[in-house]
Order: sequence, then C-alpha cells, then structure tokens
Amino acid sequence: MSKSIPKYLLLEPKSFSGEDQPLIKLINEMKTELYKLKTDTEQLKNQNTTEMKAARTAEYGTTQWMTSEDVVRKYPISKRTLFNYRKDGRIPFERFHGKIFYHSQEVEKAMESNKILRRS
Repeated sequence: MSKSIPKYLLLEPKSFSGEDQPLIKLINEMKTELYKLKTDTEQLKNQNTTEMKAARTAEYGTTQWMTSEDVVRKYPISKRTLFNYRKDGRIPFERFHGKIFYHSQEVEKAMESNKILRRS
C-alpha cells in the first residue's frame, strides 16, 4: 500500500562513528515506519472521502456531492472564504462523519449569487 521512503530522508551511516551505527540504524527504521504510516494514512483519507461521497449520494439520491477541496479547485475562492460562506449561511452544507459536503447545485447557485465564476 505504501511507497518506499525517499533516500534523502534517511541518515547516511558512513557519516557517523562506529559506536553511533546502531542508533543511526534505529533512527532510519523509525523514519521509514513513520513515512509508511503517513503515506498509508493519506491513502486511507482519500479512499474514505470517495466512499463518503458515494454513501451520501446513495442516501440522498443522485445529487452530486463536493468536498471543500472540490469547491476550492473548481472556483477561485480560498478555503477561508468558503468557511466564511458556510458560517454566514451563504452556502448550505452537510456534515457526514466529521467531513463537510456540499450539494453541487447549491454551490453553483451560491457562487452565481456572489458573482464568482468557475475556474476554466
């Protein structure tokens, strides 16, 4: 599932004295495990987002769901602006397992009413 760690993240054992070799080896093993954990976590997060969108679509019909990342990618607004729109009630949203989702049609309406054009 995870990629191997880039070589530049590991310590070069030749650069240290012989008595430090076991410690360097342990540090490199720990770095490798942390890197694998990080990449696995990122993959699971992406997989869960896809599954959550599918679950929301199945629950509410054929409505297209967008995450905050999808909205920011599609429209020229920042995550902070999107947060403010959500906070001010200018854009409806739903929370599902701690993640925020938007109806694509509602996003389109909100962006049109705020005169924000789609990214090309």
